Amino acid sequence: MKKLIHVHGIVQGVGYRAFVKNLADKYRINGYVQNMEDGSVEILILGDDNLVEKFINSINIYTDYGIQVYNIEELPLPDNIDKFKDTFIIKR
Repeated sequence: MKKLIHVHGIVQGVGYRAFVKNLADKYRINGYVQNMEDGSVEILILGDDNLVEKFINSINIYTDYGIQVYNIEELPLPDNIDKFKDTFIIKR
């Protein structure tokens, strides 16, 4: 399964990208995570259908102090998606 999502909420400056990277490693997900100018975080997800769904459920978190995901928005896939098929990277 391949998905491109934007995660909205308090997701910058709170360790969210590192949290996402750790979960990607756990679920054997490839792709990338990066901060966006509008305060959201973009995540390209490539992996097994079942693991992708578990991954998305796991990144949808809300803590009292820190990460607070309000909405996950699915977007059209980019043309250059295949260059991320063997890795998961944190982009700035």
